[in-house]
Amino acid sequence: MTKIFKMWEHRAWGDKIGWLQAEKPVAKISGFLSRRPVDGDILFADTGEFPGAKSIFLLGNVEYMADPHDMFFADALYLNTFESEEEMASVERRWRCE
Repeated sequence: MTKIFKMWEHRAWGDKIGWLQAEKPVAKISGFLSRRPVDGDILFADTGEFPGAKSIFLLGNVEYMADPHDMFFADALYLNTFESEEEMASVERRWRCE
């Protein structure tokens, strides 16, 4: 089942997702999560395009590190930017249903 990650919910030590390269169409991320992403998972992120904007990315080429065991790297393919929380929530509901 596809997991949806929200970058703004993962900002603490040992529970973090961050940008390595925030360029479109394919960004690079890294992070530390107990439930690491897999290819095909979804990432919502603040991209700063305009106030309140959230963008959606499809994760791929996920690589896991052995030490530390919770570290990962991934490509984040840009899909779209949403102007409102409601629009983002609608898309999130559709992804969870598929």
